[in-house]
Amino acid sequence: MAITHEWTVNKNLKTKSQDGNSGVVGAVKWYLKSTEQIDDDVWSVTTKGLTRLNTSNIQSFTAFEDLTEAQVLGWVKSTIDADAANGKGVTCAEWESGHETVISTRKTEAESSVQLDAPW
Repeated sequence: MAITHEWTVNKNLKTKSQDGNSGVVGAVKWYLKSTEQIDDDVWSVTTKGLTRLNTSNIQSFTAFEDLTEAQVLGWVKSTIDADAANGKGVTCAEWESGHETVISTRKTEAESSVQLDAPW
């Protein structure tokens, strides 16, 4: 079965007041959970991070109460990819690829090991 990747954000957003606007989101905690299920075995890895958003130009401001998770997640992923393009970290696709590597490694290690009952 294919590995699925789920990006989510923490609902406790770091906000500030800026340019006469309150509730400007400045930083977001995010999570990437990657999972593969094969029969009864579930392989998963989760990473959490904090992304600081560039709020220097907020021409298209959205009121805090009108924000959606999809919108905030879009900002986070765009920032992650932009930072990577500027040599700071890795892209979202690279995060996902890294998770796939971890899951593959764990599966290979499990397949090559032998499970024995404890002697007691």
